[in-house]
Amino acid sequence: MDRRWGRALGVALALFVGGVFTTGCSPSAGPESTAESSASAPSSADGATRPQPTIAPTTAPAALVAEDGTDSAACQDGRCQVLVTDTLGFVLGGKFSCEGISFVYTAPNQVLIMVTTTSAGQVNAQITGTGHLKLTYGLTVLVEQVDATGAVIRVKPEKNDTKAHKANGSEGLSLWSSE
Repeated sequence: MDRRWGRALGVALALFVGGVFTTGCSPSAGPESTAESSASAPSSADGATRPQPTIAPTTAPAALVAEDGTDSAACQDGRCQVLVTDTLGFVLGGKFSCEGISFVYTAPNQVLIMVTTTSAGQVNAQITGTGHLKLTYGLTVLVEQVDATGAVIRVKPEKNDTKAHKANGSEGLSLWSSE
């Protein structure tokens, strides 16, 4: 047996035996002394009082909030921040070479982005965690926050690479197009 384990076992045994012989086992110990000894702070083998551990209260994570709430009409100019808890879509009517964009949120942290373009069919990104889809058409979709209840998504015009769509996901990404 390792010396450290042997020493630790010896200390634990001393604490246990000391606790058994000092906690209400003497004939003169009445109910008052037992209650009093169980209410006092525990002490170590050398008699020093050990501090009691404190447990920090748990707080619920802050609820997701978006500037435009769940109002998809706010996105029709290509600028919005929306909360997606299920499915949300909006029409762009040809702006940014896009007919429209749809989002599908899947718990606990996944967003499917489907962009219908005016010329190249559909561009799709499945982002797990936070991330972005930067379209060659000058539009960026950001998954800013995501949790088990939904995702906060920002859509904004942005000068992007004109040769290739780009995307990333903090926990995973799939990017594909279809015609």
